[in-house]
Amino acid sequence: MFDDFCGFPRAVYVVAVGQFIYLFGSGVVYPFATLYFYGEVGIPFTLVGIGLLANNVATAVGNAVGGYLVDRFGRKPVMAASMALSFPALAASRWCEPPRSSSSSPPRRASPSACSRPQVRPCSPT
Repeated sequence: MFDDFCGFPRAVYVVAVGQFIYLFGSGVVYPFATLYFYGEVGIPFTLVGIGLLANNVATAVGNAVGGYLVDRFGRKPVMAASMALSFPALAASRWCEPPRSSSSSPPRRASPSACSRPQVRPCSPT
């Protein structure tokens, strides 16, 4: 079963392990990111889900297009072009603001006490 995976250069295994760690980390972060965007920022769950879906679709398309371009032009020019094209998007995110909260949105800061049991306070003698 594993005979097909033997014989590759060491760099292939390093990249495969790195990719596994990256994808595992993304899978761990997504649920917490969803709760953060909903509870702290105030974005509705539907929009958070659409955003995560758009991220995954863009990643899949970008990987396919990037693989084709790397095969055609080489990895260094494609990586340099990718970084150059990413800069305007990252720079523009500086001016993005979270959506205004409406009456149906959660509070901007969720209280930790809303998610935990209330504390029992001893009665003070009067």
